[in-house]
Amino acid sequence: MELLYRLLGFFSAVNDTTRRFRINFIPFNLIVMTVLALLFCAQLSNSLMTQAEGRTSITLTLPDLFAGRNHGKCYVTVEGVLHPDAAFTFNREGEIQKDAPTLFVPFTEEGDQHALLARMSAKRVRGMGEEATPITLTGTLNPININTQQALLKNQGWVGDYRIHGLYQLNAWQKPGDPLQAFLLVVLTILLGLMLTNLCMRYLVFRPMPELYSGTEAPGAAATPIVTRATGDFQLGNVTKRFQNMPAILAAMENGDPVVFANIDASSSLYGITINKLSGFWLIAMRQHGIHRIESGRYYYGIHACPALRVIFINTNTGGNSSAVLAFPNEEERMRATHFLSNPAPLPPVPTPVPDQPVIENKGKAW
Repeated sequence: MELLYRLLGFFSAVNDTTRRFRINFIPFNLIVMTVLALLFCAQLSNSLMTQAEGRTSITLTLPDLFAGRNHGKCYVTVEGVLHPDAAFTFNREGEIQKDAPTLFVPFTEEGDQHALLARMSAKRVRGMGEEATPITLTGTLNPININTQQALLKNQGWVGDYRIHGLYQLNAWQKPGDPLQAFLLVVLTILLGLMLTNLCMRYLVFRPMPELYSGTEAPGAAATPIVTRATGDFQLGNVTKRFQNMPAILAAMENGDPVVFANIDASSSLYGITINKLSGFWLIAMRQHGIHRIESGRYYYGIHACPALRVIFINTNTGGNSSAVLAFPNEEERMRATHFLSNPAPLPPVPTPVPDQPVIENKGKAW
């Protein structure tokens, strides 16, 4: 389970970062997910087709194969004559040799020199003896790889007394099903599943722990503002935006209401021109006696996992229920925040922006 949360946390950072980049106003992470979905559908369709072909083979003759009349079918049954005495393979230099774990055996019509390469184990070839054997072979028909094609060209398409068909080889007694194809399908399924799950979670990965806090009074109210990283719906004037993993301060207003504030520049620009200036102190304002629940857990973002609190509260500005996740560098800070939220007290006033004060860009980084 921990590994799953770690993976979701990693994709949370990836999604949260890439969604800020847009191509024709479309978030880049949605484009990536669309591409993954199309690849997944294509791979799944290919796998299902391969499985369907693997149930029953199509019976063909060698002239049909030579003429390309297999109609795209890769699982075939073919009658012909096998020549184990002429079994061979190619070495790295493209030269013919007779000793290898897997060999090519010429497979022809009776009395014909035009041969299809049948690929099978050397042990099975040796068990057939040296005589030409009429046989019915069932297997997968696959394109000859480039190295074998080059070796055939070097030998002008002839191996001994047989002119080899240079497009296909028959992998004898093998059913369709490429291990690489299955591996790609599994990888695409995992990637797409993690990204879609993360999207549904709104890029927030919080794992609750058994320890729950009900908001009852606790001693030891904080004496100084508490540094945290906050995820939730921030407000600047009448504008509300959701930010992830933002450096913030947990403090209290003069009336005792807890508040999380962060200095964020969320301005938007087009071709280098600022078209929507949203820079300043964004707030998550909580009603002092409106905190319904404080839940401890761990927050995952990127490759990091840290102690965190999920707070469910009444928003001071809207009057509706809301929630936020506050992450901390250590357990002591989390406990201090828990005590403070359970019994908030006024802290040093929230600083106001000054012209030369650095502004936090709209991006989150884990510790």
